[in-house]
Amino acid sequence: MLRSILATLTALFLVSLTAKAESLKPSWHCLPAETTVALRLPDGAAFYRAMQATAIGRHLFSEDRVAEYLNILQDEAGDDWREVREMLDRLGMEPEDFPRVLQGESGVALVINPPGDREPGDTDLFVFFWAEPGPDLGGQLLDGWLQTIEERDTEHPTTRVDFSLAGHDIIHLASPQTLPGPGGDPFVTHNAHTLLTRIGGRLLGVMTLHSGPDFATVFRSFEDDTMELPAPDPEPGETLLGLFARFLQAHDGEDGEFHRSLMTTPGLQEALPGGVPGLDFAINPEPLFRLAEENDDPEVRRVLEALGLLDVGNLVFRGALDGTIMRWGALVSAPEPRRGMVDTLLSQPELAPRPPAWVPATATDYTQVSLDLGDLYSRVVDIVIGVAGDEAEQGFRMMEMQVEGMTGEDVATTLSSIGHHHSFVMFPMDESVDLAERFASGDFFTDRMAFVWAVRNDDVWQRIMQSIAMFAPMTGGALQRSEEQGFAGWRVEEDSFQGGLFLGGGFLTLGLGRGTVEEVLSNLRRPPEGEHSLAGSDLYRDAQALLDARPGLHWEIQDLGRQMRDIALTLRAAIEADLDEGEPWLSGRSIERLSGILDPDVIGNAFRVGTSQTFATRDGMVMESAQELTPADD
Repeated sequence: MLRSILATLTALFLVSLTAKAESLKPSWHCLPAETTVALRLPDGAAFYRAMQATAIGRHLFSEDRVAEYLNILQDEAGDDWREVREMLDRLGMEPEDFPRVLQGESGVALVINPPGDREPGDTDLFVFFWAEPGPDLGGQLLDGWLQTIEERDTEHPTTRVDFSLAGHDIIHLASPQTLPGPGGDPFVTHNAHTLLTRIGGRLLGVMTLHSGPDFATVFRSFEDDTMELPAPDPEPGETLLGLFARFLQAHDGEDGEFHRSLMTTPGLQEALPGGVPGLDFAINPEPLFRLAEENDDPEVRRVLEALGLLDVGNLVFRGALDGTIMRWGALVSAPEPRRGMVDTLLSQPELAPRPPAWVPATATDYTQVSLDLGDLYSRVVDIVIGVAGDEAEQGFRMMEMQVEGMTGEDVATTLSSIGHHHSFVMFPMDESVDLAERFASGDFFTDRMAFVWAVRNDDVWQRIMQSIAMFAPMTGGALQRSEEQGFAGWRVEEDSFQGGLFLGGGFLTLGLGRGTVEEVLSNLRRPPEGEHSLAGSDLYRDAQALLDARPGLHWEIQDLGRQMRDIALTLRAAIEADLDEGEPWLSGRSIERLSGILDPDVIGNAFRVGTSQTFATRDGMVMESAQELTPADD
């Protein structure tokens, strides 16, 4: 009878613990106001299931593939793998259990200099971490970790103290941190403190990262041979306890101030994508600004004000899988009115989200950015002179004289002469080249890319082209003058690299890679038409369906299938090449496995089109991106 009553009470207790754990809000919502940087995986299991509906997810992250990765790791790690297995045995885990650690919400966050007592000049860093591996695995992880620490044979062992905080059982670990003394013997400089607890299937913790005594104190003790350093504090300290208490209390009550601040950021909800979230990342710059100002240096504040950074608020980023479309969204909070460098960058002329006529359909990537380099330079000069004074001004004047002697214009006018519209285009690799042979010979440049500008002042660049002649002899013949297809400029022709800088027809072109210059100049002279142009291609039409494109500061379109195929070709060639004096850097068995995983056709067919854009709003700067993935075959 007694046994039945005890069993019933135990069951009710376990049910109550489970219910309490399930009712806990996400730990991301509970971080303290002083949090500076935070990253989380919102629901590892849900995102994994969503990825399995895509061809790339099925190809790279199936259970069989994960097992194959573990086999490669085991083959290559050697004795190190035996140590890993011994550790896993102590934890009661198998290698296949690793993904389970991230099956729920997991994350890490950094807190810098929260309010509290600190020595002048000290910086206190605290790292929060959490995961939801489930009750069984969570208990195994915690018990195994503690057992490993207790069994560690060291002259300065970690000490453990258990106590209660905010209604939870806490484990406090104080780990002595050492430096070698003048005689080589280690001595303890301070303790690193860690607080741990488990609530149902959730593990929560915080640890200190501050450096203890400053290095000047340590080195002075070396020189004086006194070794008189403050005794390491065995206690976690009120600041650490207070931070962790607030973190724990928020799990049962109202959201922490960090999350409330994020959610009330104007414009945030419109910027974040829908779908199954895979990654959240946030930065709160206010503690960083406060840290800079604590130095009591008026120049620091003047620089921050000149840059306009004091008007910048939270940065929030999210990646999510919306069906078979991977979406990314971010907001940098910078409400109007804006000042300084931030205002310069966000006030650039907007560009229409459409590739120019000269971009061919064969391009694998076209990117455009709006930025007047002359305006940017002028702003930088004002900031530097405002801080450094007359000496910096004299340096800029000398540079201005040199540039004006070469171009006939000052630096700002010269930089602005290429216009604010910067175009970047990439082409498929030349597959006729044996990549493995090139890598083995030390030639790793395989990209074919070009930068193109519609110049505002042709005379400036004519003079620059003429001035290059003064430096060409110093290159030993690698730099040669050339006239091609109505363009004039300079070519570089070497075994491992080809490229050139050309001017003509109102365009300035910098081409890098085999055959790039010829292709770009040909398209500039006679733009492709219809489906042969990127603007008339199916790729462009598909990209328009992915995002609500709008005029902005940046826009990009990618043929992801061809890009990823080129990447797979490059990676496979790299692992197959004898990179270390004829000796492979992986075993033959591992190379064979990885070559099979990096099948260029399979990887290329798993991706379709990608597009991204950046634009300014009254609330700040918004960045959006979408990549269409191929559905998995059922």
